[in-house]
Amino acid sequence: MTRLLRRQLRPHLAALVLLAVTAGVLTAGLTTLPRVLTRVADERFAAVFAQESIANVTISGEPAEAADPATVIGTLKSVLEPYPRLVDAPLADAMGEADWQLVLEPWSIGVATAPGDAVRFALGISPTLAAHADVVAGAAPAPWKGDGPLEVAVSQAVADRLRLGVGDRLESDAAPLVVSGIIAPRADASASPGDADRFAPPAEEPLAAGGAKITARAWIDEGGAGALGASLARARLTASYPIHGAGLSPDDIPALTDALRAASSARLLLRNAAPLNVTSRLAVALDALDAADAALSAAAVLIASAPLGGLAATVLLAAQAFAARRRSARRLLSARGAGVSRLARDGAVETAIAVVPAVVLGAASAVLVVPGELGPMTALPAIAVAIAACVVAAVLAARAAATASVHPALRLIGELVVLSAAVVAGILLLRRGLALTDAGVDPLLAVAPLLAALAVSVLLVRALPWVLRAIERALSRGRGAVSLVAVARVARSATLGVAATLAIVIAVSATTLSATLSATLDGAATAAARQSVGGDLRLSSDSALPSVDGVARVGGVAAAVEVRRLEEAVIAEEGRERAALVLVADAERWNRTRPDLDLPAASDGALAAVLSDELTLADHGALTLDGAPLERAATARTAELPTDGASWVLLDAAAVAGEHDTAAEWMLVRTEPGASTATVAARLHEAFGAELDIADAETTRAELTAQPAFAALRGILQLCAVASLVMALLAVLLAVLGAAAERARTLGALRMLGMPAGRAAVVVLWETLPGAISATAAGAGLGIVLAALLVAAADLGATVGGVALALDPPIAAIALGGVVFVLVIAGAGTALAAWTVRVPPRGAVRMGA
Repeated sequence: MTRLLRRQLRPHLAALVLLAVTAGVLTAGLTTLPRVLTRVADERFAAVFAQESIANVTISGEPAEAADPATVIGTLKSVLEPYPRLVDAPLADAMGEADWQLVLEPWSIGVATAPGDAVRFALGISPTLAAHADVVAGAAPAPWKGDGPLEVAVSQAVADRLRLGVGDRLESDAAPLVVSGIIAPRADASASPGDADRFAPPAEEPLAAGGAKITARAWIDEGGAGALGASLARARLTASYPIHGAGLSPDDIPALTDALRAASSARLLLRNAAPLNVTSRLAVALDALDAADAALSAAAVLIASAPLGGLAATVLLAAQAFAARRRSARRLLSARGAGVSRLARDGAVETAIAVVPAVVLGAASAVLVVPGELGPMTALPAIAVAIAACVVAAVLAARAAATASVHPALRLIGELVVLSAAVVAGILLLRRGLALTDAGVDPLLAVAPLLAALAVSVLLVRALPWVLRAIERALSRGRGAVSLVAVARVARSATLGVAATLAIVIAVSATTLSATLSATLDGAATAAARQSVGGDLRLSSDSALPSVDGVARVGGVAAAVEVRRLEEAVIAEEGRERAALVLVADAERWNRTRPDLDLPAASDGALAAVLSDELTLADHGALTLDGAPLERAATARTAELPTDGASWVLLDAAAVAGEHDTAAEWMLVRTEPGASTATVAARLHEAFGAELDIADAETTRAELTAQPAFAALRGILQLCAVASLVMALLAVLLAVLGAAAERARTLGALRMLGMPAGRAAVVVLWETLPGAISATAAGAGLGIVLAALLVAAADLGATVGGVALALDPPIAAIALGGVVFVLVIAGAGTALAAWTVRVPPRGAVRMGA
């Protein structure tokens, strides 16, 4: 082995190193891509189960109306406790214990609050209360026997709002109450959807006569349910079973959604025939997640197909370059009687010496960069690349003594097939999108970028000799011979063939695609953040909002407007009520704060309003507000205002002044140009207190871009660009290396004609520059076209909050990068050519004579 390395491989170390590097980079890419997609899918899957309001099965109904009050709690326990054993796997194994509560119709309570307030207590029975709450003052309620005051426990938020303490006695329209204890969340308890009812502050609604209707939750012991009697009638049951995702994976989504739908469709009855409803939002969330993962995977495959295909072509080019440098030795072996099997074996062994360590390092680097589970599939790319490289090397070595070349007709047929496939793939991509199926993305569509790059490379290789011949004719009228001979040789036998040209086209197109999509996604993320917030900042509060003038005086604030909701306003269309929020704001302040969405001022005519687009999609008649006709001044997308997807109508507050009660929704703020929204938010907190809820566009954008899908997409784009640039540089170096023998003969001839030694670089520049310049220009154009196709075919907007993507290629940066790339290629090719010329030019001429 030592002798083999020293005597046979050391003279060709440059070619062998390049072969190893290309194989290692290809292995790393093939190993990294599926690991990244798997990791993103796992993170998004875990994020769904981290949302308690979604990852649960809820059983609800009014079972107490038909039940015996004395036995209703025991009846419910007999149904709720064994329920997880009745559902299908894997749902059964993932369900936790039920957290349930039975809530009575509210009782009117005599509590001294603000004048005009009406206070009600909705009494709740929760057998799981002790598992989620600690008594921070007093004691837990005792079972009620029907005489004396009914002991209740309230949350700290309710006690603070109603100014209640332990021992306070309350009169009600059903039975006297006494506060026995105050509860707070247990530090060691896991979160549950029921916590929102246990510990939330009272719900408040303004009353037309002044004051507010205050509804608070109070808790009693389950042992007193029998004494409540008729009060249990119409009590509402809500039981929530958490679904834990620890033992599940994205592969379980189909079975899990089937089990959830089967559970929701099954009829659940109590022993007294009272029906219960089974619902879950998890199935819909998992379906959306599955579709989003499939779309991201398809887009990633589409983006990575060309760079990975180019890397494979570069590995082939590296194998050819190494085989070319070993051709003379193998012809000598063949002349001495070595058979084809001996030549093939030597070629495979020599290649394996370089490739096997490289693919191992490539796979190991991918595993280190993207941690995750290891399995047989992890090693598959490395094994496949190593075997393919050795097989190719064996075939090339076995053909070392052959002189036959590919027939021009066969080459033409192959080129026509490539061009046709590229056209068909492009048309299908435009018409069908990514065409996701159960098996994944259509393979023809997945390799569309690679086919397009290959088609462009074929056309360039065919067209470039015609351009070089025109240059040759122009140079023939001059006096210099160096450029003329160099151009004539390149026009006859291009140094940068299809493989090297393909590598450059893919590298530049992948880099352009990455830059264009990154800029497009960044712009979309900014728009999505502003859309989610409703402006630069959005202020909301459980209590009163600060005044607009006070907010406007804070440093960095350019304008502010308070948006209020009309209570009990009815939007109708030809007598049919339409579900929509009616929002009002001062038109002048609104237009200063949101100049992009003009709100007309009130006039004496019809009510001029801005309508959300969902209200107008099925617009078959005039819309009215409490019978008064609405005039559509403008239409905006529903998502333009932060209404959680609800349709809305926006009016000038002066148009409906005094006609309806209003409730503050939020306040929108526009910051000064160049001001940081996060900084302004901090100043507002300092001015008005930390309890003010502030959403700002910068923080929202940072949260959006930190989402796994967005980060993964940007990472894939950047990795593909970097890998493609490395691949292109290696491909050019390999092409220059493969042409070393012919270049040496050309330089020898020119030296005999009197060429100075320093002019040798001109020959190398003519070999690399024309092909590099044309391939770079074509690759830049192709990258922009591919970015437009990808935006049109893939649902990339889902990664940035669902906003529409507007293509935004950074032309200046692309042009500057192209110039730098061409210069790097030319410089690297010239340096390698100078390093690999070992034979004096005159000797090369004598040897080649």
